[in-house]
Amino acid sequence: MSRPKKWEAEPGYESLVEVLRMAHDQAAYGKGKLRHANEGEAFSDQHIMQIAHHHGPGHATGQAEKKARESNRLPPKAAVEELLGAIVYSAAAVIAINAIEKLSYIKESVSGSD
Repeated sequence: MSRPKKWEAEPGYESLVEVLRMAHDQAAYGKGKLRHANEGEAFSDQHIMQIAHHHGPGHATGQAEKKARESNRLPPKAAVEELLGAIVYSAAAVIAINAIEKLSYIKESVSGSD
């Protein structure tokens, strides 16, 4: 799979976009893909998301916290890798929260249509 073209950033936010891109690449092409994904499996179907949906976003935020804490005792390169993992877990929490909100909206819509 080829990597997407460079992401566009709002002027002054280039460094943020670069870090988010690094987290994406870790999940899509690096450690995340090697350890957690089956061939061709979408992020939304991987264990990280299955667990977040089953146990709620707290699991993902807990994993992000653990990785952030662990980064403090690592050499710089390893610390960056750990923090990128924390960003991916934080994204999983956001995706899980959004899914919960969407499900709540659907349930409200269905129950309100009596």
